[in-house]
Amino acid sequence: MMRARLHRGFTLIELLIALAILALLAVLAVPMYGEMLANTEIRNAAENIMTGLRSAQAEAIHLNGPAKFVLDTSTGWQVFVTDPDTNDYGAAAWRQYNFTEGASRAKVTTTAGTQVIFNGLGQIIKTVDTIPQIDITTTATATPHNLRILVGTETMAAGMKMCDPSYASTDPVGCPTL
Repeated sequence: MMRARLHRGFTLIELLIALAILALLAVLAVPMYGEMLANTEIRNAAENIMTGLRSAQAEAIHLNGPAKFVLDTSTGWQVFVTDPDTNDYGAAAWRQYNFTEGASRAKVTTTAGTQVIFNGLGQIIKTVDTIPQIDITTTATATPHNLRILVGTETMAAGMKMCDPSYASTDPVGCPTL
């Protein structure tokens, strides 16, 4: 008699209770998961923009000549290097990134400009079209974790910084005031 009781399965009530608990946990986790994915896309877009800027700077130093980072806020970025024979930027991009590759819901905006040009020393050549600031957010969540990229500001004349605008400007993670 004891042996028959050990091999008995779950009752229907026990199974329904387990399914109800599982469903409740899933309902609670889905919104947080969606927010996490949206914030991950913001981070991907920001890190890939920084990668493009650093690639352009490194290639300018490597070639000892200008390299141009061009940002299209709706599609992605491209890096162009100068052809040593013609001393002009080629028609084909040396390197590029499309926001659909991991940051399709990220919304990228600039305060002005669409490009950053680096000279052979890796310094930013200021032009009318130089990007001073890039903001990355999303509309996929109500509370996005926004990021900002500062390019050649007054406080960082030749540098680039990814920062969090929600922190104070005195915090190392925060964005310095322009």
